[in-house]
Amino acid sequence: MASKLSQISDKLVDVSQGRLPADLILKNCNLLNTYSGEITDNVQVAIYKDRIAFVGQDAKHTAGRGTNILDLQDKFVSPGLMDAHAHIDFLVTPTEFARQALLRGTLAIFADPVDMVSVLGNKGFNLFLQEVRTLPVRVFTVVPMAIPQDPKFSSSRYMKYGEVVKALENDDVLGLGEVLSWIRVLDKEKELLKIMKYALSINKIVNGHTAGARGAKLEAYISSGIFSCHEPINYDEAIERLRLGMWVMLREGTVRRDLQEMISQIHSKEISYSRLMMASDGVDPEDIMKIGYMDHALRICVKSGMPPAKAAQIASLNTATYYGLDYDLGGIAPAKFADIVVFNNMQDFKISKVFVGGKLLVNNGAILLDQDSFEYPVWAKKTMNVKKKLQASDFFIKPPKDLIKDGKVNVLVANLQTDIITRQESAELKIINNNVAASRELDVWKVAVIDRHWRSGKIGLGFMKGFKTNVGAFAGTINVDENELVVIGIDEEQMAIAANTLIDMQGGMVVIKDGVAIAKYQMDVAGLMSSKSFEDAEKEYEAMNNVLKTHGCPFEKPLKVLFFVTFVALPEVRFTHNGMVNVKQRSYVNIFT
Repeated sequence: MASKLSQISDKLVDVSQGRLPADLILKNCNLLNTYSGEITDNVQVAIYKDRIAFVGQDAKHTAGRGTNILDLQDKFVSPGLMDAHAHIDFLVTPTEFARQALLRGTLAIFADPVDMVSVLGNKGFNLFLQEVRTLPVRVFTVVPMAIPQDPKFSSSRYMKYGEVVKALENDDVLGLGEVLSWIRVLDKEKELLKIMKYALSINKIVNGHTAGARGAKLEAYISSGIFSCHEPINYDEAIERLRLGMWVMLREGTVRRDLQEMISQIHSKEISYSRLMMASDGVDPEDIMKIGYMDHALRICVKSGMPPAKAAQIASLNTATYYGLDYDLGGIAPAKFADIVVFNNMQDFKISKVFVGGKLLVNNGAILLDQDSFEYPVWAKKTMNVKKKLQASDFFIKPPKDLIKDGKVNVLVANLQTDIITRQESAELKIINNNVAASRELDVWKVAVIDRHWRSGKIGLGFMKGFKTNVGAFAGTINVDENELVVIGIDEEQMAIAANTLIDMQGGMVVIKDGVAIAKYQMDVAGLMSSKSFEDAEKEYEAMNNVLKTHGCPFEKPLKVLFFVTFVALPEVRFTHNGMVNVKQRSYVNIFT
């Protein structure tokens, strides 16, 4: 569905007055009113073309010879759910993701295609727009501002000022995506502020990312014109931002699941819901199938004690209001788009039917339309710009002679505290054939970041501890915002096999044991997305996680280790194709201590 909003027809006036018949009447509805926060029973909704013409106790005056009348038998109706901040350009295609969103009642997605842009640049952004405009749900896009994460270390592509200006001319491009580095804002980085000022001058949104900011620094960031954030991870962070006038996106997705703890306290303390939204920040295929999407977030809110209609307000109207779309979306009322979700009950929120623009697209778990796969051009599927096939020697680390003692050397390691956060520590490793060797005994792994964007031949090497997995190597071409070719391995031969396997696959993830690939997940679109069906991709993705867990990885989602290897916005040690980085020091570090 094209995301450009249609004009309100004056024929809605005639329908609401009974001078023109409605196309569809929904009767016997329990309405979750996102404007009043109450549930109204025995409501009827009259729909003309793609919009609502009448909402009331009796809509029979809008019925005519061609009107379809559908009895919902006291089921509950809500406006379509919304994801206020999402990444839908990774793991599966937006087309496949949209099918799952539709089935789960999420009918508007506010997408930040940072991964497509990081690999394909401005061409990738325009390709993303081309695809999402064909989807059955409404996708509104923001221009990625998370890249470069930090210009000092980043190697990904990003959009320049002129490209951003051109992108913002699109009606369905609502503004700028999360400005990841608040330090860059406080330092008044010239190019970044120029882009922000232009966006604000034409009344476009600038989304925020304030992880770690507080007090005067947070207020300075807000003062630049950024009024939202999806990064609060607890009540104290959320309430600080609410008190300063920010819109807070309560996050419930694969990266973090913070909604339960925050919403329980917000509800118990009777904090206003008016500037709260729900956001996923990205959901992987396994979680969508097993947990759900924004329907899952809605269930959490209601279980916390929040009235269902107010939960629906957070899940729809507030997001529409923040993005300036509430004249069209966010409620079931006259003149609004007929984007309606029908729930069987208010306990498990099982979805019975879904209407988008007045058309029944989901009925009892079945999608009632055929959606063709999007045809990606060849240039979007040939993105492994690696200078050459890799050999074991490419992963050798030669030690300084003056630091060798008794055949060993001290090195810095990134010790995994969680699947995302690392701490800088040291380890003593053996020298074998003038190469610093990884150690399964010490659980110290080699990490290689190989440039796949610019064909430079650069390979950054370092060490990681805490993976605890009985495999030879683990590699992938997807990692937050950088999307380099990353290999984590215990021996160089198997690291080379992993890297070359992915080069041949044109991107994806692979696990190597005893020189053989025991799990693969091909991402043939930009090295970011599988072109397979959602169901087939989900099986492969789940198998990847399970293989690593079966072989001893201590984390519930082992793949997240790979995703965050290059993310220089989180503490404490990260990896680039130029070497290891200490994030707190904002500097490259010598791996030898």
